[in-house]
Amino acid sequence: MGTGHGCMDTGHGCMDTGHGCMGTGHGCMGTGHGCMDTGHGCMGTGHGCMGTGHGCMGTGHGCMDTGHGCMGTGHGCMGTGHGCMDTGHGCMGTGHGCMGTGHGCMGTGHGCMGYRCYSNL
Repeated sequence: MGTGHGCMDTGHGCMDTGHGCMGTGHGCMGTGHGCMDTGHGCMGTGHGCMGTGHGCMGTGHGCMDTGHGCMGTGHGCMGTGHGCMDTGHGCMGTGHGCMGTGHGCMGTGHGCMGYRCYSNL
C-alpha cells in the first residue's frame, strides 16, 4: 500500500493514499486528487471523479464518461474502456488498470507500475 506518492496493487488495479490512485478490482481508487473505482468505472474524492459501476460522477472538477470509464481534465480522471485516466494527480488507465502521470501510479493491463512512487512491483 502506498502512503503519499506510492501505489499498491490489490487485484487488478492499484492503490495509493495521497495523490495516486487505489483500485480494488479492475479500476482504480484514490483519495485526494486521484480517482476511485469500485467496478469498471472510476470514483474520486476531491478533484477527481466518482462512479459506481461503469459510469462516472464528478464531485469537484467534474468528469466525462466515454463508455465505461470517465474523462476529466485538470485534477479529474480520464478513462477509455474500463479504467480511468488523469493528467495531473490522479491516475490513467487503458483497459482495466490505471496509469498516473505525476504523483499517481502507472499500470497497463491489470497491474500497476509506480512512477515517482513506491510500488510493490
